[in-house]
Amino acid sequence: MLYLPLAFAAIGFGEASEGASKATSSPFATPTPAPVRINCGGPAYTDGLGQVWTADNSFVGGTTKSYSSTQVVSGTTDATLYQSERYAQTLTYQIALANGTYDVTLDFAEMYFNATGKRVFSVILEGQTVLQDLDIFALVSQFSALQRTFSVTVNDGVLNITGTASVNNAQLAAIEVTSKAPNQSPVVNAGADQTITLPGGATLNGSATDDGLPNPPGALTYGWSMLSGPGTVTFSNVNAASTTATFSAPGSYTLQLAASDSTLSSSDTLIIAANAPTPTPTPTPTPVAATPVFNPVGGSYITSSTGTKSVVISDATVGSSVRYTKDGSTPTAMMGTLISPASASSTPSASIQLPVATTTLKAIGLKTGSINSAVQSGVYTISPSPSPTPTPTPTPTPTPAATPVTFRIAISSDGNWHDRDDICATAMSIAELANTGNQTRLVHYDYADHYWITSASREEEMRISAVETAKVWGGFDLSVFYNSTQLRSLAVTHLAAEINKSSASNRLKILGLAPMQVIGLAVAQSDPARRQYVTLVSHSNWNDTHASVSGPGEGLTGTTYSYSKIGAMGVNLLHIIDQNAGLKNPYDQYYWLRDSPDPKLRWLWDRGQAAGKTTFDCSDAGETYFVLTGDQYCTPNKLKALLGVGP
Repeated sequence: MLYLPLAFAAIGFGEASEGASKATSSPFATPTPAPVRINCGGPAYTDGLGQVWTADNSFVGGTTKSYSSTQVVSGTTDATLYQSERYAQTLTYQIALANGTYDVTLDFAEMYFNATGKRVFSVILEGQTVLQDLDIFALVSQFSALQRTFSVTVNDGVLNITGTASVNNAQLAAIEVTSKAPNQSPVVNAGADQTITLPGGATLNGSATDDGLPNPPGALTYGWSMLSGPGTVTFSNVNAASTTATFSAPGSYTLQLAASDSTLSSSDTLIIAANAPTPTPTPTPTPVAATPVFNPVGGSYITSSTGTKSVVISDATVGSSVRYTKDGSTPTAMMGTLISPASASSTPSASIQLPVATTTLKAIGLKTGSINSAVQSGVYTISPSPSPTPTPTPTPTPTPAATPVTFRIAISSDGNWHDRDDICATAMSIAELANTGNQTRLVHYDYADHYWITSASREEEMRISAVETAKVWGGFDLSVFYNSTQLRSLAVTHLAAEINKSSASNRLKILGLAPMQVIGLAVAQSDPARRQYVTLVSHSNWNDTHASVSGPGEGLTGTTYSYSKIGAMGVNLLHIIDQNAGLKNPYDQYYWLRDSPDPKLRWLWDRGQAAGKTTFDCSDAGETYFVLTGDQYCTPNKLKALLGVGP
């Protein structure tokens, strides 16, 4: 390409009157490999990261201007780069580069004018307008750094940058050109399978390799989790590739190590076979009576048809007796109602009836020649059984078509604090997806996302409703399930990556079944250009605003997100009617689950019981029903039809 100098001198307007240096031109240089960093209008400079910026070069015409070295420039730790500039009405840089694709970062700062409309210009890179009518002051005010980065392909050995002013002059403070390489997912190795003997733990030596992109951050984050196993796993450092794990019960555990470079993530698994410890004889010569067992355990229940709740008290020690109280007092060998075994070779057992009230039940095990057991205690809150609600003969509802949808689905749920309905609704949503053949359309599921205040026991209930239900119904990718309280960074990164896969032919619908905080964090981390292909569905005004309105009072710190704020970030919003009206019902409307011969349907009944509410509440599952059928008026009978249960 020929070098053609400008045919006119730059017209300075206001800036030229400030005693700037004479306009000059810099000839082409031999193509230089990226990175290229130019301090426009200034001398060579080494920034705070140790990166070297060359003195101004590769310009065609224009005028330089320097400002006080003590002038503070906000938005940067390298104010020196913004204390000089090159400006012109038509400002041109022609940088010799090898042909290829580059990231070009342009640095601006309005150091001269202190009002909007005083400097307006456009920027063209390689013949394409990338900035139209840029007014630096209008965007960041005076003495503030502004950066814009663009992907550019050079085909003729020269990167052409042209700034054309419509008001006053175009200006540049610095230019950075770096090679653009595609980011690759980390390659994760969770380590070899292991066999251990309890109570010993497992030493996990996971690792991952990566291409170092994106940079920043240029480093990986890690997270361990349990995919399956008979007990619980405790990691000494859940976010370290190499750590230790202990196990609560013997059996086979599948553990997953996930790694993220902040944009892409991947994972690997290993299996730990935890053998039971060799039994050690109890050194105490005197045996101890077993602690009595209550079935069911303490909790909230409704009465049976007799108007009471039956609780069975038993003890595993042969020939023992049990004494119990119902007034909260502690039973002794001489005080309390006695339950005796039928014979010396049997164990004691009796069924007692608890009335509608709150009762504190306590019991101890007794046997001659043995030490009395520990006191067993349980608090029972018994409520009347709800009267069956007469149901008019419904108008037959067509069974929804059980066909896969064409879009991807992501779900964000809580259940670890406030209302327990998610424990039931999560399992129901998984079943709806499975019975319509949409298991592979579920690309992300985070649960327990009320991460700023939580209950460990309810996190476990949510894991069972999500992960274990997915196993029961089958066909799901278990690696897309995340406990947001334990693995928030990985959950956010994974959802952001799914958002970034979205396009006009690969759309994503996010079901907001919880406060919008985790979804908002993922959207903020995503590519803004991809958000137009994402739709956020909600049915609950409480979910829409809880994180931003009540979150700070509960300990949530940092930026908070709401339904409307996510919409303002470029995501499409779709709000349907509140689903509580149709799906929060008396238990008898779901007896078709309880009485089904299909164990998968009875599993859903059990998850409704685990929620521990006085009604069967799967209201959030109405959103899942809506995205699968387009019908926002879900009822128990419509769920029954969707799950393939006859009239």
